[in-house]
Amino acid sequence: MRAEVVSDEVARLEGLWLAATELAAELDLVLGRHEDVAARLPAVVAAHPLREGLRGALLLALYRCGEQASALNLYEQTRALLADELGTDPSPQLQRLHELMLHQDPVLLASDPVTAPTVETTAAPTAAPGTVPDEHGTRAGHGTRAEGSAGASAAADGAGEAMVGRARELAHCLGAWRRAATGAPSSIALTGEAGVGKTRLAEELAHHVQADGGQVVWGRCTDGTGAPAYWPWRQVLTALANSREPSAVARATAGRGAAAALLLPGAGSVPAAAGTGRSAPAPDIAGMAPEAARTVLFEAVTAFLEQLAVQQPLTVIVEDLHWADPETLQLTEHVVTRATGARLCLVLTLRDPEASSDEARDRVLSLASRLPHARQLHLRGLSTADVQRYAAQRLAAPVEAAAAQRLHERTNGNPFFIAELVRLLAEERASSDGADLEVPRSVQAVLERRLVHLGPGARQVLEAAAVLGREFEVRLLAEVLGRSPLALVDDLDTATAAGIVHAEPGTTGVYSFTHALVQEVLLAATGPMRRSALHARTAEVLEGVHADDLEPAAARLAHHHTAAGALTDPERAVRACLLAAEVAGRHAAHSEAEQHLRTALARSSAGAGPRSAQLELEVRVRLGSLLTLLHGYNTAEVAQHRHRAVHLAEQVGTTGHLFSALWGAWGVALVSGDFPAAEAAALQLARAAERRDDAVLRLAHHHALGQVRLHQGRLHEARSDLSAATALAEEHSGQVDLALFLQHPAVTAPAWLAVVLTLLGEAEEAEEVSGRAREAAAALRHDYTSAYRTVLEGWRAAFRDDPHAALETTEAGLRLSTGRGFEQLTAFATAPHGWALARLGRTGEGVSELERALETFQASPAGHMFGHLMHGALAEALAEAGRWQDSARAARRAVTESERTGERFFLPRVHLALARALARTGAGAEEVQAQLDHALVTAEVSGAAGVADEVRRERAAHAAAHPHLRPRPRVVDLSPRVGVRST
Repeated sequence: MRAEVVSDEVARLEGLWLAATELAAELDLVLGRHEDVAARLPAVVAAHPLREGLRGALLLALYRCGEQASALNLYEQTRALLADELGTDPSPQLQRLHELMLHQDPVLLASDPVTAPTVETTAAPTAAPGTVPDEHGTRAGHGTRAEGSAGASAAADGAGEAMVGRARELAHCLGAWRRAATGAPSSIALTGEAGVGKTRLAEELAHHVQADGGQVVWGRCTDGTGAPAYWPWRQVLTALANSREPSAVARATAGRGAAAALLLPGAGSVPAAAGTGRSAPAPDIAGMAPEAARTVLFEAVTAFLEQLAVQQPLTVIVEDLHWADPETLQLTEHVVTRATGARLCLVLTLRDPEASSDEARDRVLSLASRLPHARQLHLRGLSTADVQRYAAQRLAAPVEAAAAQRLHERTNGNPFFIAELVRLLAEERASSDGADLEVPRSVQAVLERRLVHLGPGARQVLEAAAVLGREFEVRLLAEVLGRSPLALVDDLDTATAAGIVHAEPGTTGVYSFTHALVQEVLLAATGPMRRSALHARTAEVLEGVHADDLEPAAARLAHHHTAAGALTDPERAVRACLLAAEVAGRHAAHSEAEQHLRTALARSSAGAGPRSAQLELEVRVRLGSLLTLLHGYNTAEVAQHRHRAVHLAEQVGTTGHLFSALWGAWGVALVSGDFPAAEAAALQLARAAERRDDAVLRLAHHHALGQVRLHQGRLHEARSDLSAATALAEEHSGQVDLALFLQHPAVTAPAWLAVVLTLLGEAEEAEEVSGRAREAAAALRHDYTSAYRTVLEGWRAAFRDDPHAALETTEAGLRLSTGRGFEQLTAFATAPHGWALARLGRTGEGVSELERALETFQASPAGHMFGHLMHGALAEALAEAGRWQDSARAARRAVTESERTGERFFLPRVHLALARALARTGAGAEEVQAQLDHALVTAEVSGAAGVADEVRRERAAHAAAHPHLRPRPRVVDLSPRVGVRST
């Protein structure tokens, strides 16, 4: 028993020693001691031949010593050993190291080993004598950042001291930067509790980057200050644009990078190219589907960074990612993933991920740790020895080891806590003649006591500043307090001397709190009514300052009005949220837009009376439209908002509100396959048009009812309504609001009319009307409308049995739909594309595409339209493949769908397909004849002349082959919810 315990302990200690040996070798390589590693490791590798980490370190050491042949020989020995002993290949890390050696890649000469991504979780090592940490854990009082910074770090006295306690972490950061400088993008995620020194480590890295000839730009996320979406990336791009030549910025915002101009100040245009003197308009991404708009914007930002990194390698530092909006996180993830060929080092700082379960932030951390040459460095508190040095420096007096130990225990080595505690004790001992003082037990308590010493006047100024944000303008602060900027000078100087705030370098009249915790403590200590009043006053001041153009302040206005609660005018709060949502939507920040709209809905729904109802209606219309764009028509929440909007619109709505509500309700019902409800909404549009004598409402009525009649198989009525809609759309085209219609009726009305005419057998007129729709789409240049028309043309080709045209048209529609992220249109175009493939002999591909399209539509819990069409098209494709039993099953499913929903326009073709499948599977002649009769009846009733002629020919041939069959009387049921059937 004792021997087993000893053996286990020996194995454990040996494992720890080997891990320490690997770590020591890695650090020696970081510090350039490759000769020591090459001399020391061979014996260890010989004793432990299967430790790939040791072999990798030795490989790199030999290579750096100029012994490339020995390094390559060692790799071959390793490969053979692993194959013989374990039956495996070397790890991906070793294989990549071998590949880099073969290509003599310069990255191997950097002072950081080429290893797998790792997560470092360490306390700060003991610093060299004479170095002291500051509030951020490393330098006493460094108060500036690199040029182009979004803000400065905590200012304090003692600037110029060397960093202490983070040598190892700094070595990893420098290795990442130097890899990036050679063209291998790298990323570092610095995590840890508030005040542990993440920013200070990033600052030290920035100094080294600048010394190496690189550029550093900063962006900072903010908590609850109303910053717009992508705020840190706006700061980064603005800093880059301001620091580079205009011609370089113009090149970076050309082509793929054009949309990056949307995140620059004056986002309406792309910077002028050299020699032109003209600015090009920034690309309009607002008309794209959400996913496509985000992709275009994110790719543009990535291209912008890549282009500027060609001229000078970049380090981008994004701070406080734990406060990032969803769009910032998505953009950060995109840049980390896609900037694979840029001289770019991305540094992210965020508080401990375990303190929050935010899935999006965890995804960014996970991604950063998985990428090649990526690290997640988790910073812990300083060691006791570093605490002793720091306290002695701050107090200008020796500190005993026992006192340093107690200080370490109280603060857990958190540098910011140590700094503030030392400041407090120095201040209070000076005012109490050295008497013993109670030591606060949290950094928040320390800050609260320090703020007391500033006096009530400075405290009130700082409370108002905290409401404005981590960074604040003195002029705006003075307006909020109703004082002149000069009257604030003494209080701000006092706070600056105390290390509470500092002036932002390179700016005039802009200050920042030295740490986010300072702002948080001030906000928490401000009474709720005073805080609300300050928010209300800030909103009022911002509205006055930006009276000519509220858009640049939209997000801040929405934030302050919302935070003001009952102390602000509810209508102004709702209007601010609506404006912020509109601005966010134009920048593909749909999550932020949705959040603003939900906030507006909560404020508008809480009131009473006609004005509150009007506000609620406006918000619900906007929110319903956004959710439709994001998730499609037929979701439960979209239907809820549309139905409530219809109710409100009937009571208090304008014509525009009424149109939007009824058109939305019709769209929800139609896409869900609820044709009676869609018909009811279309008839409501007619009544509204009559009451208000409005041409656009009348256009919407005919357009909506024409589509309903088409689905119901009432083709002549559909023709009448769609003809009226086409004429009205041409006459009133300028009055159409695309944000409400989504597709322009000047295109879609004739496009649907061409479909109806094709089904009626009016081929010549159908082509003429289709041409008018095509010309209108070309003149309009609206991507969603164009994609919609192209998809309809693909189906129209299928209805006239032209697979070549169907294939050509749907491929164009798919390119446009997928390229712009129109998911529903992509699914709808996939079905006729699959039908065309099957008809042209590529049956396997065609059937697969049709089945995939069906799965997409059937995934909607609210039901869907085109059920009988897609199952019918699948039946025809399966027949082309010779799968007659499957074809019959698909046709029967199409009939069932038609009976369930009342959708009938493709029903004649369905019955014809079923008759053919039955004939090929040995069914009785009577059963085949019954289906042919069904096909003829439904074709004649609906007016589908072309299909009716085809059925008559096939019916006559069947009768000739089976002369014993007697004609059957035909009875038609025309109820709106039950399919046409003959008996």
